[in-house]
Amino acid sequence: MAELGNDGGDIAGADESYWKSVTPGARLISFLQCRTDHGISGGDKKINLRKTMAYQPLYTAVATATGGRDGHVESSDGIVKLDLSVPREMGGPGKPGTSNPEQLFGSGYAACFAGAIGFVANQQHKKLSDVQVTAHVTFGKVDEQATYSAEGKTYPLPGFTLAVQLDVHLAGVDKAEAEKLVEAAHQVCPYSRATRNNVEVKLAVV
Repeated sequence: MAELGNDGGDIAGADESYWKSVTPGARLISFLQCRTDHGISGGDKKINLRKTMAYQPLYTAVATATGGRDGHVESSDGIVKLDLSVPREMGGPGKPGTSNPEQLFGSGYAACFAGAIGFVANQQHKKLSDVQVTAHVTFGKVDEQATYSAEGKTYPLPGFTLAVQLDVHLAGVDKAEAEKLVEAAHQVCPYSRATRNNVEVKLAVV
């Protein structure tokens, strides 16, 4: 397993169609496991889209959750219909046939990151035959003394947080080249940009 460095490249042409760039043969496998790449790479500092252009909504997903972590989630179009259950590792019942927020988040992040790899590869005129991204989303607790305020009162934060590892396999691609593509994708992927400096994300080429 090779871990990536922090030397990012300058990603040009960010206005191209992100979704149309994904290679037809790309496939995705999402499951849990994991380099700390928590900071902003040099190239990412050069491409702050919200500072250079107006935000233009393209698509809005709508999903409703009822009952919290032991409840049910459903998308507005009915495609996603899942019962949820707190895993036994977290003190819950871990009911068979149910999902949880970490699995859902991991699936979304892995799919988006796979698309980002296809995007940067297309920009660089590099052909990919297969893209596999495995997301490991860990729910954990940190030892912190932080608090939050509500209605004039101060309450302690429980210290729960997430950590993510993305394992990437690019069939037929040299490991050094794959690392460069993954690093560039980490600068471009909307999920990576949204979680940067807030959620620890590790990247690995496998």
